[in-house]
Amino acid sequence: MNENARKGTGPMRSGTALAAIFLFMSAPLIAFLLAIGLSWLVGCEAVDRVLPCVVAGADIAPMLNVAALAGWAMLATVPIGVCLLIVWAIVFARTSPRRVSGKKPS
Repeated sequence: MNENARKGTGPMRSGTALAAIFLFMSAPLIAFLLAIGLSWLVGCEAVDRVLPCVVAGADIAPMLNVAALAGWAMLATVPIGVCLLIVWAIVFARTSPRRVSGKKPS
């Protein structure tokens, strides 16, 4: 194990942070698309009001409604995620080791 992996820094940690930011930004979109896809698959309607949707004896309409309305959360998560990406890029640029090629500029 190299020194950066033991300290919890380096490319592995920055990649994890980047993945977490993208997951935070895309989670409402994923929930929305899953709700729309599931409602289409079972023949229900996912709208802004709760309509009965019975699948295997259970009413899944409230769950579909919440997941479909999660798309509105993108109004908050995308701008916050962009700000986090900017902070991540600044931190990554300042903490990543710079490579020196040893060549003199021409």
